[in-house]
Formats: sequence, structure tokens, C-alpha cells
Amino acid sequence: MPSAISSLLQSAIRGFRPFLNNLSLEMERVGQDVLAENEVRQLPEGMVVAADCIGKMRAEWFHTLGAPEDEAILYFHGGAYMTGSIISNRPLAVDFAEATARNVLSFEYRLAPEHPFPAALEDGLAVWQYMLSLGLSPERVAFVGDSAGGGLELATCLRARELGLPLPGALVALSPWVDLTLSDESYHENRFLDPMLERKKLIRAVMYYAYGKPLMNPLISPVFADFSGFPPTLIHVGTNELLLGEARRLKSAMMRDGAAVELLEWEGMWHVFQVFDIPESRAAMRQIAGYVLKHIGRSKI
Repeated sequence: MPSAISSLLQSAIRGFRPFLNNLSLEMERVGQDVLAENEVRQLPEGMVVAADCIGKMRAEWFHTLGAPEDEAILYFHGGAYMTGSIISNRPLAVDFAEATARNVLSFEYRLAPEHPFPAALEDGLAVWQYMLSLGLSPERVAFVGDSAGGGLELATCLRARELGLPLPGALVALSPWVDLTLSDESYHENRFLDPMLERKKLIRAVMYYAYGKPLMNPLISPVFADFSGFPPTLIHVGTNELLLGEARRLKSAMMRDGAAVELLEWEGMWHVFQVFDIPESRAAMRQIAGYVLKHIGRSKI
């Protein structure tokens, strides 16, 4: 059962959703940045943020005091490929760095509709090549992504495999958006339960991002991919969210292809609930940290 505070928060978010859905894309982007700046006013003790630039992309390193220099996390932010920045996604980047005591790299990939597919994928691949150029061993790096970022991290791995590049040591996908055909039954079954997502908004995102490309292309909808040789993967999803069915299908596809995969379904939780300060989020972060360190850490925890 969800905690009392998460139930109240879920109701509050649902009440605000009609207002948020009427915002222009530009206002939504600005609003997300403002909210994140207000939330991350002071970093945890022992953490510093260093700006970086990868080609033309803005990026930020979240350095944790005492973190091993040869272990790191690459964070792919969400936002339906239309919104999200290194500013708006600082709260989750900070949480990943604090929970794992590892350095985290967050980057600002190009967004649709200004830059449709494959722009975001090209940027994700460029950042991965950048990390490899720093001398990091791929098995000591974990990819972590939420929502569209979860789909993008999988697509980046698929493209890296196509090009003969090494893959990371582990993947963590939170509420991953991996099927842009929007065909799962959970879109109907959970339409009144998920306070964060609406199918009609995702339809717009599909049009902007795919821009007429085949939606079953695995680099657009990774659930249709062959996952042979993929790294160990952890998937988190809430039972109240539209993307529940996709997460289950992703697990099945990965198991079919022999990949090591775990799916945790959080009862009564919604899309990317981990970004909120509730008991379930703190428990999720502890579990994520344990998984990441188990697979990329030199010392077992």
C-alpha cells in the first residue's frame, strides 16, 4: 500500500494536471527549470557541480567527495523527448550521486520538435564516446535514465552495439518509455490512475520526435529490439502508470534474449515517482544504489 503522504501527493498532482497540460511547450520547459532551481538550492555536503561541454552540448558532473575516479553514472533525463534540461533534472542527478556516492554526468541532448530523431540518439552516443575517451572502463559505468531517458539509454546501447563500441556495466531504467506505438492496454487501464501522463500528450511527443519515421524501429521504440549481449538491467515502474505494460514487455523481451533483467513494480506509484521526497522514493533510491554498486563497484556491497 502507498504511504499516506504519497497518496496525498498523488491527488495533488492530479488536481494540477489540467493546468499543466494547457501550458505551451516553451512555458513547460521554463517551468520545469524554475521548479528544479527552487528545489536544489543547496547541494548535499561533500558534493560539487562542475560544468562540462561535450561538442555543443551542455553537461554537468556531480562530484561526490571520496568517489572512485574510475566508476561513474551517466544520466539520461526524461521529458518525452520534448522537455528537460540539465537544470530541470538536477534533483534526480543529485539523488543518484548522493545515493551511490559516485560521480554522475548529466547532459542536455537536443529536443523535438526542433531536433527530431535521431538527434537525441546521436547526442547520447556522443556522450558515451566522450566518457570512454576519458579512460573510464565501460564495465565501471552505469547508465541511468527515466521515462524517455530510459528509452534513450537503451537506444544508445543498441546503437553502440551496432558500431562495435563497448556497453556499460549496468542499466537502470525508471518508468522507461520504450514503445512509441502507444499500444499497451495499460494506457487504457491506468488512464485515471496515473497523475503525470496522458496519452494525448504522448501522441504529440511521438509526432514531434519520430517525425514520420517507423515507430517500431528499435532505436525509436527499444521494446522491439534484440537484447542479446546487453548489460544487467534494472527496471522500476509504478502500478498506477500508463507505461506499466511497456515495462513488463521490456522485461520479457530482455529475458527472451538472455539478458539479466529485474523488474520492480511499486504498488500504487506513478510515473517517475522517484523524483518526489516520499518514503517510496527513498526506498527506491536505496535499491537502485545497491544494484548499481553491485554491478560497477570494485568492492561488493
